[in-house]
Amino acid sequence: MLLTIGLPIFNNRSTVLEAVRSVFAQTFQDWELLLVDDGSTDGSVELLRKIRDPRVRLFVDGTHRGLVARLNQIAREARGDFVARMDADDLMDPERCRWQMEQLLGTPGVDVSSTGVLAIDGEARPIGVRALEPLDVSPRTILTRGSIIHASVIARRDWMLAHPYDRRFPRAEDRELWIRTCGSSRFAKVCRPLYFVREIDRFVRDKFLASYHTERRILKKYGPSTLGRFGTAALLARSYLKSGVVVLLDKLGWASSLMTRHQTLLTEPERKAFERIIETIRHTPIPGVDHE
Repeated sequence: MLLTIGLPIFNNRSTVLEAVRSVFAQTFQDWELLLVDDGSTDGSVELLRKIRDPRVRLFVDGTHRGLVARLNQIAREARGDFVARMDADDLMDPERCRWQMEQLLGTPGVDVSSTGVLAIDGEARPIGVRALEPLDVSPRTILTRGSIIHASVIARRDWMLAHPYDRRFPRAEDRELWIRTCGSSRFAKVCRPLYFVREIDRFVRDKFLASYHTERRILKKYGPSTLGRFGTAALLARSYLKSGVVVLLDKLGWASSLMTRHQTLLTEPERKAFERIIETIRHTPIPGVDHE
């Protein structure tokens, strides 16, 4: 088995089957799918138990342990040489795994591959693209911008086992991982929008604020040695300001604007092309779900 696709689930009944369809739609077929439930109570697990394919494994323990614990669990349970991230309310382009596996297999020494993003709304309608620029994983860039789209990552399993996520940094566990490992690891990127993120209508104020809180903890730990005392202080001030802006926009009812920042809107031909891809995914059968 070459590739393990890890899919954590927590109350994603309305979207998880579309996510799974996008796995079955992949042109790269040497994969297994790990479905790891994190204590769902909405019937997600009952839907997933219907799947009948030997490449799909479902893990259910009835507890809610959080994303960081589940991501580390996926790395331990994986049988593949590489592990792909994916969230249960997103989709991936049918060519995603092929492009990234070609990059990883064709570039010795690369530990982690990421991609750009297509933003989709709650109905999986394409909206815009972002993160298509070449990858910059300098410590300064990671601390200021994050740089890597977390859910688009495929990494070597041995690398993931050697560098587990740290539970002390929830909501920004990826940024802490990148800053911790960038000096000793090699990162690459396919600069195409191969990962489809359901960003529109996803705003949750408390999650934004929790992310900024963890961001500040990361800055306090890694900033002084990377940016200096004054550079760190400036980024901490910016982070507090962003928290204030989130609260203000939420009170004014304008918080949805946070979900569309940094996006490049699609041309009409681009929109239609992505719509065709999403329709292909939606018509991809899942054994046991569509063929009972």
